[in-house]
Amino acid sequence: MRFFYLLTYATAALLPLCASARSFENGSLTFNVLSSTEKTAEVKATATTISGDVTIPTTVTDSDTTYNVTRIARYGFRNCKSLTSVVIPEGIQEIGLSAFSGCSALTGTLKLPASVSNIGNQAFERCALTQLDLPETMKTWGRSCFQNNTKLTWVKIPDAMQILPFGSFNGCSAIDSVVWGSGLKGMEQAGFNGCAFTKVVIPEGIQYIGMSVFYRNAKLEEIDIPSTVDSIGQSAFYSCKVIKKVTCRAEVPPVMGTSKSHKVIDATAFTQGVLYVPEGSIEAYKNAEDWKNFTTILPIKKGVSAVDVENNGVKEYYDLQGRRVNEQYLTPGIYIVREGNKATKEVIR
Repeated sequence: MRFFYLLTYATAALLPLCASARSFENGSLTFNVLSSTEKTAEVKATATTISGDVTIPTTVTDSDTTYNVTRIARYGFRNCKSLTSVVIPEGIQEIGLSAFSGCSALTGTLKLPASVSNIGNQAFERCALTQLDLPETMKTWGRSCFQNNTKLTWVKIPDAMQILPFGSFNGCSAIDSVVWGSGLKGMEQAGFNGCAFTKVVIPEGIQYIGMSVFYRNAKLEEIDIPSTVDSIGQSAFYSCKVIKKVTCRAEVPPVMGTSKSHKVIDATAFTQGVLYVPEGSIEAYKNAEDWKNFTTILPIKKGVSAVDVENNGVKEYYDLQGRRVNEQYLTPGIYIVREGNKATKEVIR
């Protein structure tokens, strides 16, 4: 009798959930009702054969009821290999886990509205995006969110983001520059692993560089670390075998997360590279674990700063596909202009 009571109670408890788990199709899209009282729904592809350009609607009507579309479902468009572009409107609040993972033809600029506050892990991994247009109010996104987008050449970190999440741009093998967000305080593991940087200038305000953040940046020659960094994770600059110059502006040598098998900085830098540090801290670096392995440690030249050079007023122009354009070849149109740590849009007439 007691078993029957429990079974009846459990069944009754599930009835509201079953009643609300309702879905319907509209064209090539399927909508799942999230709340019948709030009239909200999530969207996904009806089949992975969906192709071409897709616009996510802000509302959808079924049986005389109109629902606000607030979420892109988990795995909603995963492996839709013929999907070429997607328009995500204001009103979408969440993009689910692996929502567009493996959409290998999804290219061009991904523009996200300010209403998006939550992006799931691997949401846009293995796409062919060429540019990201993200709201400055975005505070975070899921692990490995944009990894293996091999056509991205540069990225802008939103100003509201304080911690760059794990693996954000892991394997984005064409990224060679970044415009840092003004609020960034740290970078988690493998953020830019396997990218194409030749020079990395990390801005003041960053407090830690996580494990393997710039691991396997095979072209990396120069690193500039700000005075605010107090720790650097294991392998942060490992397998970067052409490093020639490291500037560390911290008066107290940052703690290195070294293991027996992997140093923070590739060992080749210790002999072929030069370490520049504040003049009054040379002895501290010569006695600090790992830093002391540099054969040549010199004072930072007064009046010369890698950050100053980065912000010396020289403009770099990018087209809307994220490709760098030489200023002398500019034609009328809209460009992304990078000047120091700022990125703006400029119309050339």
